Amino acid sequence: MTRTREQRLDRKALKQDGLLNFTNRVGLYTQKHMNLALGVLAGVVVIVGLGLLWRNDARQKAVQAGQGLSQVIQAYAMNQPEQVIERANALQSTSPGTPGSVAAKYLAGAAQLQLGRFAEAEQSLRSYLESSAKMPMYENAARGALGAALESQSKFAEAAGEYQTLAAKLEGTAALRAKLDAARALRQAGSIDEARGLLEQLAKEPVTAQEARLQLAIIGNLAAARP
Repeated sequence: MTRTREQRLDRKALKQDGLLNFTNRVGLYTQKHMNLALGVLAGVVVIVGLGLLWRNDARQKAVQAGQGLSQVIQAYAMNQPEQVIERANALQSTSPGTPGSVAAKYLAGAAQLQLGRFAEAEQSLRSYLESSAKMPMYENAARGALGAALESQSKFAEAAGEYQTLAAKLEGTAALRAKLDAARALRQAGSIDEARGLLEQLAKEPVTAQEARLQLAIIGNLAAARP
């Protein structure tokens, strides 16, 4: 009788986890396309800005980097992740260290994440964040994407850390949703008390109340299923 009850609770928890993952992926999809709109504008700014900053050979290299970045952005806009990665890698070879090549690392990481190549995405996104001072406009998006890449590899504690860092840099709804992602990762990492405390706070916020209560229910069901 007890075993049957535990199995039902486990199935219920898995079903709820599936809903949470679906909700999270919808959020990431929306964020990605919002960042895309910013990215297209950023690409234009980079091309123009780089062309004004350098002269002669330096300016030619800057313009080349800007043109390369525009090709990466074009592939990203057309939802061609393989092309994004190929063009981003080419830009690293032809224009290493330029702001355009740094931005391309983020776009490559986002494309790798989309393709399910999570370890590669982690590497690209970490590389971008290490050099993001040259192109900081993608930093928050990269931080969230890195959290997703880590979570997809079951590196839950690391993912929680990235989500918490992101939440500290954001405001309003975006910050609350980053905290919700952090709570989910903390729960999966086994930091139940920390996750519960964060979820109890989020349950008081209208934007995150429903999802926070759902995660709290999962924690309660799992606790009840333990012998």
